[in-house]
Amino acid sequence: MVYVGETSRSLKERAKEHEADVRLRREKPISEHFNGAGHRVQDMGITLHCLLKEKIKQDGTDQTPMTDAN
Repeated sequence: MVYVGETSRSLKERAKEHEADVRLRREKPISEHFNGAGHRVQDMGITLHCLLKEKIKQDGTDQTPMTDAN
C-alpha cells in the first residue's frame, strides 16, 4: 500500500492517528485496508520521501530551495 499525503502536523502525530484508526476500526481507507484479510496494524510502516519546492524569480535566475524556514 502506498499512501501519499501532506499534513501540517508532525509525522509522529499523523502516524499515531492512522494507527488509532486501524485499532478502533474507524471507517477510513487505511483502517479498512489493515483490518482486511491478511493484514494487521503491526504490518504498518513508514517510508519518508521529501519533495523540495523551488523558489524561482520571474527572470528565472534564482533557484533557491525552499525550506520550512523560508
